[in-house]
Amino acid sequence: MNSNPSPSRPDLDAIAAEVRDQRIDEQRARSIANRVWLHLDSQAAAQSILSFRTEIRGCGDVRSLLEAYRAGLLDPALHLLVQDHLRHCPACRRLRDQRAPRSLAPPSPAH
Repeated sequence: MNSNPSPSRPDLDAIAAEVRDQRIDEQRARSIANRVWLHLDSQAAAQSILSFRTEIRGCGDVRSLLEAYRAGLLDPALHLLVQDHLRHCPACRRLRDQRAPRSLAPPSPAH
């Protein structure tokens, strides 16, 4: 049994009216709106990457995923799809190799 009774309807109406009457300065409103748009943009980006899960339709899809592939950010199934494409596509392999980050290991000594 809940010992805290819920607010009565008039209380909720008064609270809603108070919230409606609050004013937010314009700068704060813009800041909040920007945070919302950033969140929505990140969700859209994540959704676009997830949409590749069912199939990769060619070089364009693979090339758009190369950075995430190299960084190890793809889920295992998508990683395998990209890896399989790279195994069969010399053009995408060259692009992957051209943009590959340089190794941080010191160069081996010359003989």
